[in-house]
Amino acid sequence: NDDDDDDDIQREIFASVGKHHISNAEYDDDMSSTGAPIAEEEEDMEERMIGGDHEDEHDDEEAMYDRDMNMEEERDYIEKMRAAEEDKAFPDEVDTPLDTPARVRFAKYRGLQSFKHTTWDPREELPEQYARIFKFKNFKHTQQRVRKSVIGNCVDDELAPYMVDEGTYCTIVIGDVPEGYLDTVSSFPLLLWWMWEHENKMSVVHYVLKMHDSYTEPIKSKERLLFETGVRSFRSEPIFSSFTSGSKHKFERYFQPQDVVIATVIAPVQFSPMPVLCFKEQSDGTRVLAATGSVFSVNPDRIVVKRIRLSGHPQDQQTICCYSLHVLQLF
Repeated sequence: NDDDDDDDIQREIFASVGKHHISNAEYDDDMSSTGAPIAEEEEDMEERMIGGDHEDEHDDEEAMYDRDMNMEEERDYIEKMRAAEEDKAFPDEVDTPLDTPARVRFAKYRGLQSFKHTTWDPREELPEQYARIFKFKNFKHTQQRVRKSVIGNCVDDELAPYMVDEGTYCTIVIGDVPEGYLDTVSSFPLLLWWMWEHENKMSVVHYVLKMHDSYTEPIKSKERLLFETGVRSFRSEPIFSSFTSGSKHKFERYFQPQDVVIATVIAPVQFSPMPVLCFKEQSDGTRVLAATGSVFSVNPDRIVVKRIRLSGHPQDQQTICCYSLHVLQLF
């Protein structure tokens, strides 16, 4: 009986061990080599494949970005937009430098008791080249005189035979034309126009401009623009100033959207109201209309003042700032 009991116990142990091995085998069939269930591993593989596709797409996008965009240009653009927003929020404010004395950093500036009433010599410290710029004693009077003289010539009996009515076909003879000139312009139409008196002279021309509604980016002063005015086309880097009355006009660092400013350039003399279109040339060669306006005046003596407001943090609880732009040894 004892032997029979021992056999029964061994059979039960073998049966339990067999069941344990069978269950382990079944469990191993559902497991992968990493110890994770097969279904979960397949999901991980799909996620890795999807993630790899996204990484490839991201690399392609970065490659296209590097190919189509210039990092330096974009960095300059971001810096320009940041400075324009800062200038719009805090106009004319400049932080006092910490490593350089203010009287050295702002040596070219002067303190004004009143921006409107303080006198300023318009010919102070001008370069020698400025002497070749043409100046009118009275621009408006000259403009009226030139137009009246043209109207008077039209009714002059001596000049009447030489006048050509509008829409009349005529033959024009031009002398002193260089050889080979027709070969270069044979495929282009020839345009002739008549100039007013003094329009062949160089002077300081001021245009009143309003930014076009389709252009929403600020334009920095001395930024290169293409001017299309009448029959003339030229590129220049204008400085912007406020459109106000008075003897002095505040320099505008940025031409903000929806603003009206005065753009000052050195250009041939033009009489108002000559319309003008300003284009911004893109890096790909295209042109975008940025502003429209007309000739405001021709005056080399128009004063454009660059104003700054120093800002900083006082070291003590009470600080009195005076003579910040003067040499201390003089007082």
